[in-house]
Amino acid sequence: MIDGRLNIDQIRSALSVKRIGTTIELLDEIESTNDYVWSRNIDSIQDGLAVFTEYQTKGRGRMGRTWLMPRGAGILCSTLLAYTDAYAIPPGEYISLISAIAVAEAIQSGTQLDARIEWPNDILINGRKVAGILVESHRLPDGTYGYVVGIGINCLQHRRHFPDELSDHATSLDIESRHTISRENVAVALLQSFDAWLTDPARWSESAIRSAFTRSAVPCGRRVRLMHGGEVFIGHIVDVEPTSSIVVQLDNGYRRHFPAAGTTILRDENAQ
Repeated sequence: MIDGRLNIDQIRSALSVKRIGTTIELLDEIESTNDYVWSRNIDSIQDGLAVFTEYQTKGRGRMGRTWLMPRGAGILCSTLLAYTDAYAIPPGEYISLISAIAVAEAIQSGTQLDARIEWPNDILINGRKVAGILVESHRLPDGTYGYVVGIGINCLQHRRHFPDELSDHATSLDIESRHTISRENVAVALLQSFDAWLTDPARWSESAIRSAFTRSAVPCGRRVRLMHGGEVFIGHIVDVEPTSSIVVQLDNGYRRHFPAAGTTILRDENAQ
């Protein structure tokens, strides 16, 4: 069941963060939160700015896909990561992984649901996608590059809210949980989890990320259909190297590494 407008004051009062979410905005409707965050930083840099919206008219996911969500049904949030005197940015190849880990941990702590990461950064519950992440890099006014991290979490949708082509592949926290889902609680858990990762460089080592990723990742052995370089490949996942690639034992007998850049796991040709 879809509730009213996201209560930003409630989110602010419950937060205890150092970086991510120190400034929060809520928009009723916007084309894209990622684009809006970038536009807010053309003249000045607001590291940690978090922008939520109730509805996106041009939301997008990885590989240019459209991201669809009914008004007020979930969490649509983008935040900026920039170099400051106080904080650095993790290596670029780690940001997507850290974001996925933070989202999975937030869902687990905020709802007690078993959220899992499907490499590289989709979030699944019971094998169905519940959240997605889009990381984009931009040049900032001071000449450095920053990252905008867009996160979408399906919270309150029912099955009828998903198009027929997505109904077998998508889910929401409300569908999966036996308890009432509060978008405010999910938003607070998200910002706090993301903040914990982005304010502690000790977590940015490859070994720390691999360990955290493995704890929340979909187990190996699952059959997978993926696309890379315009070709479709089918096989079984035999290993995941979080910072670089997925390793697949293909049906043709070959074992192959597929890099995150340019590789997508397929569910349906129209899936998000």
